[in-house]
Amino acid sequence: MNNNNLQLQTITQQRFYELWEETRTHVTDDENQIYQFFKPYIETIPRLVLGEYYWQIFLNTQPFPKILMVDGSVKKMTSMTADELVATSPEIFFSRYKEEDLLSIMTYIAIIFPKIFSLPPEQRKHFNFTMYARVMNDESQYKWNSIQYPALYFDENDQLLYGMVLYTNVDHFMKPDATSMMTVLDATLTDKQLFTYYSSKDQQWIEKPYPPTSQREKEIIGLLSQGKASKQIADILGITKNTVDNHRQRLLKKFGVHSSAELVIKAMNL
Repeated sequence: MNNNNLQLQTITQQRFYELWEETRTHVTDDENQIYQFFKPYIETIPRLVLGEYYWQIFLNTQPFPKILMVDGSVKKMTSMTADELVATSPEIFFSRYKEEDLLSIMTYIAIIFPKIFSLPPEQRKHFNFTMYARVMNDESQYKWNSIQYPALYFDENDQLLYGMVLYTNVDHFMKPDATSMMTVLDATLTDKQLFTYYSSKDQQWIEKPYPPTSQREKEIIGLLSQGKASKQIADILGITKNTVDNHRQRLLKKFGVHSSAELVIKAMNL
């Protein structure tokens, strides 16, 4: 992204909503048609997530954006039922974030979405980002969530109409002194993948080399993070246990670690 050592100012909530306003559209489509677009992404979630999760599909429309549908551990992770979450406003939803993390998340969104919009459509699926923030759960406790956008739906004029957001509880992975951050994996050039993260702590982009990792290896890392054994992973992925073990050994070598636990933690924090 050529952002090494780039200093950035934290955005204000007012500016965040002004920027969001500029991306909205007047067009709407049939909800079932939209669900069918996102369905393949929804079906892969259980195999890849690092903890309990829920997802939402939002409509990026004028005059007010809204959440169309949700599923997963909604009540446990947000204290709202699915119906309540669909009916709520963005402002009320964002109020569930820890205050210092919310402005960081708004800043990250303002940084990353213009970059995504600038990419050719065929490259967008190879540009993946994850944000980390504390969100209040049903026990009024702030828990670390990873926030990802597995898929975005653009119209024929290349306007963003719908998006899918995946919230995953990663509190068990986060260090006590962790701060809100965003990680970005630019794999538009598969042989020159670039990993970058932006931390609210040091207020700058930092680039790190990320070992080239296949989709299958990413799936195995995700399942290892859930505590799955090699035999269970083999059954889930429809491959042999020996193949899983071979992938695991190669991953340990790639990431320079000695155990599956170290692999999961380093893959997440690189």
